[in-house]
Amino acid sequence: KRSTKLPSLKAYDQSVAELNGNIYLLGLNSIHLITIMTWADRIAYLASQKKFAEALMLTMSFYEERALAMAGLPKNPEERRGVIHNKLLELLQTYADLSVSTRNVGREQQSPAFYHNVAQLEIDYCMKIGAMKLLFGPIYSRFASHVEAKKEFLRLLPQLVTTGKIRKLDPIVMKDLVSHYQSVGDLKTVEQCILHLNVQSMDIHQVVVMCWTHGLYDAMIYVYNRGLQDFTTPLKELIQLLSKAVRNRMKGKKGNAVSYMTDPEQRLGYKLLLYVNYCLSGKAFPSGEIPEGLVTKVKSDVYSHLLLRGSDVPFIYARTLMKFDTKEFLNVLSIAFTDSRNANELGQGGRMPSRQNVVDILLEISDGGDFSPEQVGYLFTFLARQMARNESSIKVPDARFKKVLEYLTNAEDDTFYKERQQALLELLDVGAPQLSEEQLLRAARRAKFYRVCQYVYKRRRQFDKIIDCYLLDAERQREVFSYIHHMLQDLSVSSKEKQAIKEITVSTEPQVLPKLIEIDHGATARLVLLNFGKVIGSIVRSVGFLPKLQFKLLSGIFTVRDILDDDVDIEIDPEIHELYVDLMCRMRPAAVYPYLREASDYRVDPCLDICKKYRITDATAWLLERSGDIIAAYSLIHNTVMERIKLLNKSFVDHEAGAEGSKEKRVDALQRLRGILAVAIQMCLRSSEKLAEADREGLWFPLLDALIDSQSAMKQKLTTSLPEYIVLMRDMTKHVVNSMINFVALPAILQKVMLAGSVKIFGEIKDLIMSMLDTYNYEKTLLQTTNRILANDLYWAMRSRRDSYRKGFAVSRRSQCGICRRPVLGHGDGTPMSFVCTREDIRSCSRCYSERQGGGRRATQSMNKGLSSQGQRTSGFLTEHQHRILQDYETENSSLPWQRTLDALNFYHRGQGEPPAPRNALRDKPDFRLNLKPPLRVRNLPPREAGRLPSVPNTEVRAPPNWWMETSFNRQFQEDYGQL
Repeated sequence: KRSTKLPSLKAYDQSVAELNGNIYLLGLNSIHLITIMTWADRIAYLASQKKFAEALMLTMSFYEERALAMAGLPKNPEERRGVIHNKLLELLQTYADLSVSTRNVGREQQSPAFYHNVAQLEIDYCMKIGAMKLLFGPIYSRFASHVEAKKEFLRLLPQLVTTGKIRKLDPIVMKDLVSHYQSVGDLKTVEQCILHLNVQSMDIHQVVVMCWTHGLYDAMIYVYNRGLQDFTTPLKELIQLLSKAVRNRMKGKKGNAVSYMTDPEQRLGYKLLLYVNYCLSGKAFPSGEIPEGLVTKVKSDVYSHLLLRGSDVPFIYARTLMKFDTKEFLNVLSIAFTDSRNANELGQGGRMPSRQNVVDILLEISDGGDFSPEQVGYLFTFLARQMARNESSIKVPDARFKKVLEYLTNAEDDTFYKERQQALLELLDVGAPQLSEEQLLRAARRAKFYRVCQYVYKRRRQFDKIIDCYLLDAERQREVFSYIHHMLQDLSVSSKEKQAIKEITVSTEPQVLPKLIEIDHGATARLVLLNFGKVIGSIVRSVGFLPKLQFKLLSGIFTVRDILDDDVDIEIDPEIHELYVDLMCRMRPAAVYPYLREASDYRVDPCLDICKKYRITDATAWLLERSGDIIAAYSLIHNTVMERIKLLNKSFVDHEAGAEGSKEKRVDALQRLRGILAVAIQMCLRSSEKLAEADREGLWFPLLDALIDSQSAMKQKLTTSLPEYIVLMRDMTKHVVNSMINFVALPAILQKVMLAGSVKIFGEIKDLIMSMLDTYNYEKTLLQTTNRILANDLYWAMRSRRDSYRKGFAVSRRSQCGICRRPVLGHGDGTPMSFVCTREDIRSCSRCYSERQGGGRRATQSMNKGLSSQGQRTSGFLTEHQHRILQDYETENSSLPWQRTLDALNFYHRGQGEPPAPRNALRDKPDFRLNLKPPLRVRNLPPREAGRLPSVPNTEVRAPPNWWMETSFNRQFQEDYGQL
């Protein structure tokens, strides 16, 4: 230690030095040594602290060469990996011994969760390094010594096995696994494990005995197939069990045995059918494929056992499966017959039976009398389909074949209708039935086999009769429209045949057309429009005895007509249109007014008479207005509004008095009032565009008075329901006011509302007035914003063009004077001409300019001379209209100079040398329209504001020529561009 009393000496504290891989730190009071521990010391330290999880993780990082500072390990990779592997085995064994030790067991170690974590860790690391012998040897022995530890270890195995991470289990482990899950009643888990394990690693005798004892048939089949290459023993053993169950359940009974069996017996039977299906298809059970060298042998063995005659009961295997579930057994055989891999094997080489042998055996089995008619029907259907597919390899005696046909066409049997018809169709395709066409048709009609009838009619080319087949077949009715359209467009169909199709389609006796309309009136209308366009009137009239169907047809015609292509020429008589309106007035009165508003190709006067006849008020008013009688239309609508208000008032009074059904009447009255009020508002909006302001008040105020006066009158009659009534009427009043605010001056509306007799205090009309002001402010803001947008667009358009005019004129040998059309570079001698740019922006030579200054006549003569000398007018020439514009600019004293400037710019735009137009130039678009609702015209405005936008709601208008003169940027605009 350095003394502070001694003179100052050289100090070495706070120094760091390195020697032989060690680091020395010198402090004031001590010296410290830092050295790197070897890999083994680091692991041993963690293990001594009972941190085995961390120790295993560190060791695995050494094993996978992910760790740093691997001091003490060999440099050779293989030798290093071997050393670390041994260390991992040692750690795993030590961890298992200490964790499952019976001495000094702590409370934490007694919990199942602790053993679960230890087992999970041991299994994971053993699988990573491939130490399965250690896992199922010493480590499992240690876990097996403790009951809880053993349970947790075994619970982790099924998930690893079924996911394919573990393919082998030690026999002792397998035995303990079965015992454990048997004790908990979950042998299905054991079966799933067996199906995913390598059979060669099992004790096959132990597993087979266990499977038989506990009924694990999937596992048993798997062990026999994969372990012993035996595919027939499971079939024998399981067939015996199923046969015994079938005999016990079917004593004195007929039919499918599956209907009388318990669930385990049903599962056994269907498992057998699935196994037979897999074997005959060359697939392994329950998954995979049979080895290629065994496929033929397996199929042959399974067929041999299925078709084995036997001594006691003939064909016990096939008979048992057929009695269990006839349909599914025959489906299995059908799949095997149609399998392309079996096509060249059945009946070849003597090893496998032919299809004919199988059919003969099935017929012999069915002759025993043990089967119900339903089961025999399944067999006949199967025979018919196999004969159709293999007509050259399957022969059936004539007597048997007639029974098959009789069954297929049995009208009294409605079971398996589709299967029987399909089987007969397949027989027809190969020409098997030994019946005449007439006999076949009669039998098919009795059995309602309409597809069979269609087949016969098609062969006879009686296409018109096929329509009836579609109509009678409930599942194919909607296909009749596409069939008729296709046949009428088919070039292979003769004119006579097409005419027969048309006649039956539009006939009402039999009622083909009414049936088509009932099925789909829209599709019928499309069919009529596309194929019967010239006789639409007669077709519509032919169903006049059925008004509802006639209305549906007309509705479809007028709907489909609007969506068909324009190239389809369709003409409909006015009488048909009026008939449609007449039917609509009777069938659907509420749809008349919307239809008449949208349509335009009808005669007004006849439709008006029809609407008057049925008292369709809104439609009648619309037609009166369209015919020019606006006064009568408005009077009719106004009277109807008054009637509907009275009806609503009465319904409220009746409801408050407790009258029966008053609530429904009130709802209906309210809906009817709102409907007619909407019609009245629309009429007033249309009429206001044509009337002066004083006349507009006479149009709108009666509606407003009716609503306001009604509120005043009902305040004396209603008590409890008065608030609800007031709210409803105020909403309708607000709707009227908001609609009329665009046509009637705001002060007049306010005066009308304030002087109404029903208004006692300001609070009653506060919402209405605020709504009016909000609407006014909104439309005012909208117009101001539009003005600013247009002004800004005009400003930048002018600025862009001004900039382009200040640029030089690019001269070439093809450049010409804009008036006289002489070349810029003279008469070919290269001498340039002098040019000037007038304020009209027509680039002209000095001669033309001086002539124009001297008089318009000489300029005109010069220009006309230049034009006539050219012989034609191209895009660069001045037209007569353009010439007149130039002359007007010299003589016209317009009060709108900016308009003249814009016209000149547009004139230049059509000439040569056009600069690029600015983006978003709204004013320059030819289809420019402004959609807005301007505010009211305020009285006593200055004269220059008299030309403001007309007060027309929702109407396309153009900006007036002087609107922009009021904008704030006008002065700057005049200063910048007044000299253009």
